[in-house]
Amino acid sequence: RIGAHACMALVGLLLLKFALLASLTSEQISILLVMPMLSRWVFQIGVIGFPYARPQGLGKGIHETTHWLPFLFTGCLVLAASFYLAGFAGLIAFGVCVIFVTLWATKISSLLGGLTGDLYGAMIELSEVVCLLAAFPFLR
Repeated sequence: RIGAHACMALVGLLLLKFALLASLTSEQISILLVMPMLSRWVFQIGVIGFPYARPQGLGKGIHETTHWLPFLFTGCLVLAASFYLAGFAGLIAFGVCVIFVTLWATKISSLLGGLTGDLYGAMIELSEVVCLLAAFPFLR
């Protein structure tokens, strides 16, 4: 069950993602590899850096098993792959997504006292769109 505003936000997010993906040219297709890779890595900032809001839940297992060292190592790999695949646009997308997720998780965590599995999923979806929006002007 979701409310009317959440439904409108979801439709808006999907329409924006569709519009951005539909406007990609064949030279810009490399961002399709960067976008999911980056969004699945960057949500871990919320997992590691912020407490879990509930005593139990599906996201609790993710929160308890994610650690800093593998996160930083894979972050270096994601950064290198983003640059290799998309060039300067990949670096811009990486930086903007990291900043966006950090600020968004800080705000939500201060309101709710932590994050939940639903918010982890929302971070992934939002960071995909932020990645496209940030990289789009810089793609060749």
